[in-house]
This record gives sequence, structure tokens and C-alpha cells, in this order.
Amino acid sequence: MSIKLDTPPQQKNSKMGTWLTQMTEILNTAFDSAIYDATDAINQTITLNDVVETDIVIMTSHTIGANSATLKLAKCVSGGIYIEFNVAPGAGHKLNYLLIRNR
Repeated sequence: MSIKLDTPPQQKNSKMGTWLTQMTEILNTAFDSAIYDATDAINQTITLNDVVETDIVIMTSHTIGANSATLKLAKCVSGGIYIEFNVAPGAGHKLNYLLIRNR
């Protein structure tokens, strides 16, 4: 998918807000966001029935667990979000995610 904006954000004089408004007009608003408690496995799936493969996920580490795992991959799959870490995250690892759906 290609998104064309009127002016790239680095060329805006009215700060990032105008560019973000344009993005909101192009994409639907986020339809789900949460903090997820990771399990102690390298590969994990968050089960979310409404998610489809064409959705967009933005994921960040909220709290680093016992093993200082790094998030390698987060992608939408039918029925959830598939996640890969470089090592098993251990107890206490939490992730933030935001789901966006194209119009």
C-alpha cells in the first residue's frame, strides 16, 4: 500500500499535528490497544478474534522482563498478533500494542 500525503512531516511548519490529522483521515482510528503480559516463550500469539492479516500493528516493550528480551517481529495474522523475541522474555515482560485497520 502506498500513502501519499500533501507534505512530508519534516516540511511542515505547523508541527506534527497537521501531518497526524492527514494520517487519521487516510487510516481508520485504532481499533484496539492494550498492554500484553508476555509468556516465557520466544514465539507467542495474542489471540484477538477481530484481527485480520492486513491490519497494522505497532508494538513496543513496556517493561523488560527477567531475560532482557528484544522484540524481533510483531505482525497481524488471522485472529491475532504473532510475536517473536530474540530470547524467551521471562517473568514480568510487558508489551504495548496498537492495531490500525486500513479503510
